[in-house]
Amino acid sequence: MRDSLSKVLIVILGLALGACASKSATPPPAESARPAIDQFELSIRVGRMGVMLDQGNMALEMLAGTNDMSFLPDPADDISGRRAFYAQLSRAVLDHNRLWVTACAFDASIPACQNIYEPGWLGLPFSHAPTWRQLDAWTEEMQDQAGSLSGALCAMAERTTGRRQLCPIE
Repeated sequence: MRDSLSKVLIVILGLALGACASKSATPPPAESARPAIDQFELSIRVGRMGVMLDQGNMALEMLAGTNDMSFLPDPADDISGRRAFYAQLSRAVLDHNRLWVTACAFDASIPACQNIYEPGWLGLPFSHAPTWRQLDAWTEEMQDQAGSLSGALCAMAERTTGRRQLCPIE
């Protein structure tokens, strides 16, 4: 009985090892076999995330209202206010750089297209609370970058369309 049980166990182990070996021998799918990345689908997913975050923010505001207390940081609070401002400024840089990529692909002769704006402070975590003086300097620097790019684009559009005062905010 023991011999037959040992033989059965050996056969089962052999089959298991054979199954493992056959799976590891299968090469991973080639890069060309993977489905192509659908950029439209990616943009839909990013848009959905924005909607979900907006809904979450709305729900948080509703929760804060039902408890007669605010869960949202007070903008007057020095640390939370600075962190929130830093997050907004970082978002502005990312929006600027997205516009830069598109504009410079359209016309690389735009003077602002010589260098993308990559400030060293952009890599700081959002938990970082820069000083108001730092935020002031970074905002001024960002304003120069945004003004240069949008000014060049507005001037080009005004020349092309013949419309004046296309971008009066400058």
